[in-house]
Amino acid sequence: MACNSKGLHFSLFYLLFNILTFLAVEKLGWHLKSLREPTARNLNGYLHFNS
Repeated sequence: MACNSKGLHFSLFYLLFNILTFLAVEKLGWHLKSLREPTARNLNGYLHFNS
């Protein structure tokens, strides 16, 4: 029973971790989307300059 309870706690922790990671990625993605235009231009210039 103790082992099963431990597994349940691990599953809940893992689920919570996944949700938090998903939210962080969504938030980061939204920021990247709003910054994408100038950032993409800068990145292209940087890649062309270095290659």
